[in-house]
Amino acid sequence: MAHAPATWRRTGLAAECSLAMLRTSIIDQPGSNESLFARFRFCKAAELTATPGLYCVELEHLAGPDTEYWFVDGPTEHDSNGAIRWSLSKDQLLLHWHGSGDDIQKSARSAYADLLAMMQQLGFPHITKGWNHIPLINEGDADLERYRQFCVGRAEALDRADPLADRSPPAGTAVGSSSDSAFQVFVLAGKRPPVPLENPRQVSAYKYPRQYGPRSPSFSRASYQSGNNLFVSGTAAIAGHESIPSATLSKQVDETMVNWLALLDASQDSLGTGFDLSDGDSFRLYLRHRADLSPTLAQLQQNGLDLDKVIALRADICRSELLVELDGVLRKR
Repeated sequence: MAHAPATWRRTGLAAECSLAMLRTSIIDQPGSNESLFARFRFCKAAELTATPGLYCVELEHLAGPDTEYWFVDGPTEHDSNGAIRWSLSKDQLLLHWHGSGDDIQKSARSAYADLLAMMQQLGFPHITKGWNHIPLINEGDADLERYRQFCVGRAEALDRADPLADRSPPAGTAVGSSSDSAFQVFVLAGKRPPVPLENPRQVSAYKYPRQYGPRSPSFSRASYQSGNNLFVSGTAAIAGHESIPSATLSKQVDETMVNWLALLDASQDSLGTGFDLSDGDSFRLYLRHRADLSPTLAQLQQNGLDLDKVIALRADICRSELLVELDGVLRKR
């Protein structure tokens, strides 16, 4: 059975202090004390831009806003070094690594080694959430599948990090992009470890059995920044550790929402504060097939999701049998 990297240790709420506010939005409208921290523009095969704080996500945009905005209290700074660009505020660090994914194990190891080193240098040693966009994620058989190779490379980088570092398992999303896209990693990091949240309906990803690869896809189902945000990982139709037997789109969407609601129901007992769908500021919907867009959006709306806050993207899911995945950021009002 796979296990969590030794560099990650769970921490309780007592380790957290109140953070300055981070707010995601699909509207470019900062509050009176806010500044723009980052903009994510969703467009296929986008070229990187030198505009400070603007990050191009190389996934095909299908519906909803084509830009997601992140705001923070207080001033922000933007800089770059080699393959990494970043945005920095008093309590938040966003980093973006962009490069080739030809040898995805090597690229993942290099990306996370670079990101962890920069996090340490800038004084934000704890990952809150990572977004990983992997070209041709399902290509390859068995342990040679590119997603499994990515998990190995990422784990190698984490294993080589400071063994005394106090890293909680971060939330994470890993989806597939097209062959002409770069390998992209986005990491949100903080000065203090987030509090991980697990779904009682699912086996923790870092405890997945060996059948899912030589190294488990180590992430929590969500991570919480005390007094502020819940970052929900990419969530799909998985019960326990297995994909649901039915491959129908409707069943997968229903199961995905059941997992979301179970996770949010667990937030009160696990975190001491409860979240529900109405706390969501922005959601990213990943669809394997473009033709599934309309029925999926209709079904999500029936399940209580505000479609005005949903950005729909064409992406492959980490398991080839899965058709849909949903992640998002929630905030206590």
